Amino acid sequence: MIGWTLTALLAGLGFALYSYLAKIFTYWTKRKVPGPKPTLLTGNFGSNLMGNKSIGDIADQVYQDYRDEPVAGTFVMTQPLLHLHDPEIIKHVLVKDFQDFHGRGIYVESERDPLTAHLFNLSGKRWKELRAKIAPTFTPAKIKYMFETMKECCTQLQDFVEAKAAANGGRYNADIREMQARVSTDVVSSVAFGIQSNSLKTPESEFRRIGTKVVEPTVFNSIRLMVLFFLREIAQKFQFTITVTEIETFFTKLVAETVAYREQNGIERADMLQMLMQLKNKGFVQPREGEEAEPVPEDGQPGGKLTMNEMVAQVYIFFIAGFDTTSATTSLTMYELTKNHDIQEKVYQEVQDVLKRHNGEVTYEAIMEMTYLDKVINETLRMYPPLPFLNREVMVNREIPLTNIQVNKGTRIIVPVRALHHDPQYWPEPSKYDPERFSEEAKASRPAHVYLPFGEGPRVCVAQRLGLMQVKVSVAMLLSRFRLEASEDTPAEVEFAPRSFVPLPKKELKMTLVSRQIAAA
Repeated sequence: MIGWTLTALLAGLGFALYSYLAKIFTYWTKRKVPGPKPTLLTGNFGSNLMGNKSIGDIADQVYQDYRDEPVAGTFVMTQPLLHLHDPEIIKHVLVKDFQDFHGRGIYVESERDPLTAHLFNLSGKRWKELRAKIAPTFTPAKIKYMFETMKECCTQLQDFVEAKAAANGGRYNADIREMQARVSTDVVSSVAFGIQSNSLKTPESEFRRIGTKVVEPTVFNSIRLMVLFFLREIAQKFQFTITVTEIETFFTKLVAETVAYREQNGIERADMLQMLMQLKNKGFVQPREGEEAEPVPEDGQPGGKLTMNEMVAQVYIFFIAGFDTTSATTSLTMYELTKNHDIQEKVYQEVQDVLKRHNGEVTYEAIMEMTYLDKVINETLRMYPPLPFLNREVMVNREIPLTNIQVNKGTRIIVPVRALHHDPQYWPEPSKYDPERFSEEAKASRPAHVYLPFGEGPRVCVAQRLGLMQVKVSVAMLLSRFRLEASEDTPAEVEFAPRSFVPLPKKELKMTLVSRQIAAA
């Protein structure tokens, strides 16, 4: 009798759970929004939770299956997720109606998990005030002061490669992704902290080890990103800690010790940490001599001073973005130049011509004049965007712009950047590497919001100028002294790790750097 009662109870609970989930999964069908059928418990993202596909891969597939629809609906477990496919709707959400879609819906816990409280994650008043404080850190004038640090690190890279090539008849077969990750770590550790990490020559350096640990494509990191981006409510309910303790300890200790040392010894440097220290002590970034004070942005007031936890969080995201996305873009640009010798030669000629006008000196002004190199990097960012999607949160109950679809406050939105970047409707032969897509004529011929490597609107990446400058300096300085050639280990196509959030190759990305000096001798 007890057995039958227990069986009936379990059956009843199972039916109740099924009915509850089935009702939740009518969210999009009630609104006549097309989309793939969800699976109980995991929704449409079970393959991500299993580590077989990234969130970006799933967003790409939804775009391919529903490309002719302006929007599509999916579920992350039981959380509704709206995919935007129409450029005009995207423009409204990111720019015109930004006030109703400004949140990211990302998990933030500033006390228990302080490294989550950085500019990329925050929403609302906290984001607005912090954005107003941080923006003056990345003006052209400030980047110009950081330029010499980038140049110094890239000079060390030139000398490193030249020494390796000299020992092998003028040729160096390198894993360009790893090499660029190491030099980018050197750049960002110096630009951010004024610390020489020496990762290029010492791959086992602490900075490089921590950087690798943060972004390695593990099952844990894949699930962590899913929770961070789309399952905030679950993380809050169960008091999850997203950040690995070792990583939090490293950055907290690093910032605290560096700040204390500088303040005790009266040391000032033209780096990001110094500007964050000014925000901590004064509430604003002090203009340098001969530099005008930055106006307060219209979308926010500077507000109070930064706390130490807020400083650490901003340094953390700056470090991760600075070495990971930048090194990915640099190495993939070099990979495409290896495959496209005519484009490589055109970039090299531009570098030579510009440097001649500047007496052979690599200066900030010289790099800014390399406009064809800009097109090349833009094309790399089209083919391999740093982030495969943008995410937003609906802040009020309202209709999605240009539709009659009513959505609830808290509904998550995804803009499939990588899929848009490969849509032949906007980019003929999307698999072809063609920098002329970014001529003024070509840009004017397509919708404005189908190219989004840094986002768009008030939440556009605040550090994009700095990242682009770092890529340009590295590519220009390497090409000025080395020719890029495919080796027997260079892949015909790059395969990316499915669990990685950024474009991380599955295997080594090898190519040969040939010394122009030795070849000419």
